[in-house]
Amino acid sequence: MKRVFICSPHRPPQNLRGHEWYVVAEYNVEFTRKLCKQVIDEGNAPFAAHLIYPQFLDDSCEVDRNAGIRAGIAFLSVCDEMLVGGDHISGGMKQEIETAEKLGIPIKYQEMK
Repeated sequence: MKRVFICSPHRPPQNLRGHEWYVVAEYNVEFTRKLCKQVIDEGNAPFAAHLIYPQFLDDSCEVDRNAGIRAGIAFLSVCDEMLVGGDHISGGMKQEIETAEKLGIPIKYQEMK
């Protein structure tokens, strides 16, 4: 099994507020779940840090958010591939992509559907 790091949006764009913010946040989580299922269906092992760490870290707290991003990047170093999905690249995603490039980890891209 290849270990595939899932890199997709978690936090909605900063210009969204209220109900719209929650709708986009839930959509992002559901999209990431679909990417994970796709990777499993291909016979590989997905890792989506942004589905795990927000369960016990506060994504609205920059200290917690940065800790989660750093922890995810620590796992990235043992992955065989990165799957980038979504319609925009967030700040956290940019850090992950730059790290994968530095480590020579192959990157695949997939648009949101």
